[in-house]
Amino acid sequence: MRLTLDGYRAIHAEAPHWLRVAMDLALVTLQRPEDLVMARYSDIQSGALYIQQRKTGTKLAISIGPELASVIEDRRDGKVCPFIIHHRPRRLPSNPPANREHPMQVYVDKLGKAFASARQKSGVFASAHNPPAFYEIKSLGGDRYRQMGWSPPRYKRFTDTPTRP
Repeated sequence: MRLTLDGYRAIHAEAPHWLRVAMDLALVTLQRPEDLVMARYSDIQSGALYIQQRKTGTKLAISIGPELASVIEDRRDGKVCPFIIHHRPRRLPSNPPANREHPMQVYVDKLGKAFASARQKSGVFASAHNPPAFYEIKSLGGDRYRQMGWSPPRYKRFTDTPTRP
């Protein structure tokens, strides 16, 4: 089932703050969940968010306009985490997984499960045989841009990855 703007808003209303920011980031940037969870504040340089897509290897520079700037600023919460999408777990593990770069790092599976939980709480897709997943936000965002008269994508490719501190 396709995700509608009304469905998005209903799920967004039930989502925790960190997930709302992830949803908004997906809606504005049109990026895959696996690329969004790896986006860092240090990837923001010269008015653009630099992303190297995991699936294709494509390097993108997404221009930061007012809407994207608002989403990014909404996530700045004073917690020390290099990732834009982050969440403080109820308890920090004494032995964190070796592949975890930061205790507040969100993985794609956590993103999907949290989205499914918020979707269920919203009740909008309760009778749907195949309810939309987080990935559907990318399609909704593309439709949204087309309705506004823009042709996605609104980003440019780059060849040199900005250096991370």
